[in-house]
Amino acid sequence: MSRARLILGTALLATLVAGLGRLPLIDPDEGRYARTSQEMMQRGDYVVPYLDGAPRLKKPVLFYWLEIASFTLLGWNETAARLPSALAAGGILLWLYLFARPRAGERAAAAACAILATTPLFFAMARTTTTDMTLAFFVFGATVSLYAGMVEPSPAAVHVVAGGLCLGLALLTKGPVAVVFPLLGVTAALLARRRAPITVAGRAAAAAWIAVVVAAPWLFLLFHRMGFDQVLEIWRRETLERFEGGLDHPESPFYYLLTSPLTFFPWSAFVPVALVAAWRGLRRGEGLRPLLLSWAVGAFVFFSLGRGKLDSYLLPITPAVALLVALALTDEAWASRAVRWGAWLLAAIAAALLLPLEVGHTLRDNSAALVVLSLVAGIAAAVAGGLSFAGRERFAQPALAWIAGLGLVGAALFVPESFAEGRSARALVQGARIAQTSEPVYAFRLNQPSLAFYLARPATPVASKNLLLTSAGNGKASSVVIEENRREIVLALLARGFRVASRDHERVILRKPAGRPGDPATAGSPAR
Repeated sequence: MSRARLILGTALLATLVAGLGRLPLIDPDEGRYARTSQEMMQRGDYVVPYLDGAPRLKKPVLFYWLEIASFTLLGWNETAARLPSALAAGGILLWLYLFARPRAGERAAAAACAILATTPLFFAMARTTTTDMTLAFFVFGATVSLYAGMVEPSPAAVHVVAGGLCLGLALLTKGPVAVVFPLLGVTAALLARRRAPITVAGRAAAAAWIAVVVAAPWLFLLFHRMGFDQVLEIWRRETLERFEGGLDHPESPFYYLLTSPLTFFPWSAFVPVALVAAWRGLRRGEGLRPLLLSWAVGAFVFFSLGRGKLDSYLLPITPAVALLVALALTDEAWASRAVRWGAWLLAAIAAALLLPLEVGHTLRDNSAALVVLSLVAGIAAAVAGGLSFAGRERFAQPALAWIAGLGLVGAALFVPESFAEGRSARALVQGARIAQTSEPVYAFRLNQPSLAFYLARPATPVASKNLLLTSAGNGKASSVVIEENRREIVLALLARGFRVASRDHERVILRKPAGRPGDPATAGSPAR
């Protein structure tokens, strides 16, 4: 590997960990995952995930084990919570380079890594405490290993073993959805290569058995502890009902068509030409392009047909998309067209961002973010268009990677922490100084999982005003977390001796030291 490639790899890996622990854990997802791992450690139960004293079986256990290992090494903090995702992202980049280099050339392999690392969806999920990046790592490993072990001219048994191991670990990360991506990609490659059915069936069966052996021990223990029917019903709801009914995230079939230009920005502008180039480049007996096309397009269509949608569902296809775009941008026959049409599409994205389109709840509610994204898209369009006009298309990919990378790292390092504090309990808990104490905390009609993580103990949920006043006013030291707009209850608590210990723009922590019920408290500060 040349020094330039080594520097590039180091820069990409540094990009993924820049500011990893700076922002607080964002509710609800990051708070749930981190608190579940923390609670498993406190309970000493590493088989059944628990959240606030109740089994949490929506996802399998592997990601919690990884997070527990990180917490054991680094303590209960944001860096440790996000480290498994960052390491998984780095693993994907390294594996992508090793996979693509002998099959597509070193230039395309390096370009694919740079493109992937500067894709907003990949960058964001690399620093998010959820199962998505870990799933993407094992899905990638399973897909490329099974491709190498079943499709290529001289398949090796070690690739089949690696594919089976990765598939089993993917099942332990997020369940049956892990099978979709390698099934689509490898099947298409097998059909293109026309491999002998007997050989393929034997290797596929071996990989499947390895995956079962990996996943079965935990499943056996879980069924023994919780019961087969209960676990199966939860997983049925989390897979079939989520796909068919949407559960908490129902969206239209066109959702990904509207959001993917942003989640894959700026490389989404080059995807149409990359798909055309890959389709026209199909040759009889070749397996790489059928693998990538079916992996990317097939999964995109599959998840578009489902009712439930989140942008993170498409994370496992990002390596395939990155390699397809890299192949087009490094191919002399297609680079000029790719950059020229990409510049026009980037300009179209810049203009569309200023229109009142449905592009997801977060962006619809943040007009300033839309304007900034539109400006960045315009700059990218001007750079790509200028390089195309000057006949310097080969500089387009590095230039856009620098623009995207600097923008993403700048956001990670310099976005004010207050931007995220409203969706986390970190500042509230730190301001009240009630973390890791035995003092009871009551949460009035609040569902904020990060509260329990930063407290290092559960907060008792209360939905009734009378029950809250009775429980919190029993003479023992206690705290109440409540939305500040519930003025009647806040005033009632202040009248019973509570004082404001911490507050933000929406919530307040009221604290009362030990004493007789109803005695005025002397600690804390009076309400403003």
